[in-house]
Parts: sequence; C-alpha cells; structure tokens
Amino acid sequence: MSGLSRELALRIGLAAREIPGVTVSDMMNVLVTAIGVPFTSAKLESLNVTVLRAAAGGLFSHASRHDLRVAIALLTGRRPVEINGPPPPSPQPSATKTPGLRVAVASNYGEAMNGSFSTCTRFLIYRLNPADLSLIDVRNPADAGRKNERDRQRAELLTDCHLLCACALGNLASARLMGTGIHPLLLACNDNARDALRPIQDVLASAPPPWMARAMGREPTLSGKSGYSRLLLAHSS
Repeated sequence: MSGLSRELALRIGLAAREIPGVTVSDMMNVLVTAIGVPFTSAKLESLNVTVLRAAAGGLFSHASRHDLRVAIALLTGRRPVEINGPPPPSPQPSATKTPGLRVAVASNYGEAMNGSFSTCTRFLIYRLNPADLSLIDVRNPADAGRKNERDRQRAELLTDCHLLCACALGNLASARLMGTGIHPLLLACNDNARDALRPIQDVLASAPPPWMARAMGREPTLSGKSGYSRLLLAHSS
C-alpha cells in the first residue's frame, strides 16, 4: 500500500517477525480484515489479541498471547522502534509577528509526524497562525524513570504549547496533557508534519474554537467550536 508511512511500514514488518511463519504480506492481509483501509491510528488502537486472532483465521493459531501482544504493541506505537532517518531541520524564526499557536508534534525522524506521545524520540514545536507555519524548536525528552514518570516529564517539556499532535496517544497521557492545559489531537501519521498541520491552520483562518481564538489574540465566535469539531471528526474515522 503506497499510502503507508515509512514508520508504519516498518512497524508492520517488525510485528510480522514476532509471529513465527508469518510474512509481512500475511500481516497486511490480517490487518485489512481486522480494521479495513486506510490504516489509521484510531483503528490500530482498537486492536487486541481476540480481534487479531479472529481476523487471521487459523494463521495465528500457533502464536502465543505474548507474541500477539508484542505485535500489537509494535503496530500501535506503544513499543518504540529504532528508525534510521534524517535529523530534524534547524528551527527558524517565525515569518510574522502575528500571535500564533504553539503546536508540538510527536516525531521519530526528519520533519515527519509519525510518533507516539509516550515513545517518540523528539517533539517538533511549530508556531501556527493563518499566514505562517514555522518550526521554532526541537525538544528531546529525557525519559528517566517508569512510564508514568516519563509521561509526566514529557508533558512538562511542552507546558508552553497549546496543542499536541501525535499518531498514538493513550487515555492517561491525554488526561495528563489536558491537566497541564495542552489540547491533545490524534492524527494519522504523515511523513510531512507541515502537511498534517495545514487543516489546523485552515481552522485558525476560518472558525477557531474559543481557546484557539484567545491564543491568537482574537475574540471567540459562536461558530468556532464547529470548525474544530469538524477537524476532530475528520481524523477520528
């Protein structure tokens, strides 16, 4: 499938290797049966051992629950993988002085939006307003301690951001982010983070929700909520 991101293709390949005798083609066919196409983060998050076994017919009958759980952790991004890719570009100053949103993007290589909040190797920080989309910072999490502590450290690393965009995001991590004033948004992986952020920029230019409007130094409008709701709906299917 040509629409697969580089990271998801790698994760599918690694997941197939966890189950003896299963090829990448086998795993792709099982996933198509289990969640349909296109593959999205929300659909992958719905996977569990029962769903995967049912979709595979007898193909996974010899696989242990541990094998399948590891495969699912790889598919959903809950297990980190080493990805050789280009480094992120150098941050640049914003092209305008107009107030903007600071948006953190979970990334594993280059300028791609392809990571999980809890496991990505870096956060790309963008400044968005209707006329400008600039990469202004790159932040690398320290990841010391257990998962809950690591998630807390990651949220604290982003406290000056208004929005966090990731390809995988657990409920507890979402609650932690919202508790620090950061709005989490689950998006499909994209090898070009700027392309993934364009719909948000469109919302800013038309009908941003009240919290976005205030961050932009604008008065909220009654129609703002619907604009952001459409954005959420577009990426939840």
